[in-house]
Amino acid sequence: MAAVALGDAGLFADRNLSEPIATLATGDVFEVLELAGRHAWGRAIGQNLVGYVDRSILDKASAA
Repeated sequence: MAAVALGDAGLFADRNLSEPIATLATGDVFEVLELAGRHAWGRAIGQNLVGYVDRSILDKASAA
């Protein structure tokens, strides 16, 4: 499911959110493939990268 970043946030290589690999900017589209706890795993469409984000920065309507 597609979600939109509500603010700037890091895209991380691991679910501990300890190794940033890119930044999502406000309005960037993130394709959510899995939700687990406070994390969302998926693909940052604009960067064509796969990783984890803090799910609280994602549009609630599209990431619910």
